[in-house]
Amino acid sequence: MLNEETKRKLLEMRLSSMAKEFDTQLEDPKYAQLSFEERFGMLVDAEHLIRLFLKTPCLLEMLLWNKILL
Repeated sequence: MLNEETKRKLLEMRLSSMAKEFDTQLEDPKYAQLSFEERFGMLVDAEHLIRLFLKTPCLLEMLLWNKILL
């Protein structure tokens, strides 16, 4: 119940990447070994990365292009 409420609130705040990462952490028992800070950091990183890519849509394309050229 609490997890569903948390996920609903994340989606309501338009933090869909955090909600997806939260689901991933709940489904995979290996995350239980991590501290709160580590798990929270992973949630924040997931949201930050998607927002960075959305803010600069050509960033991913440039990164991929550079890998191809290397």
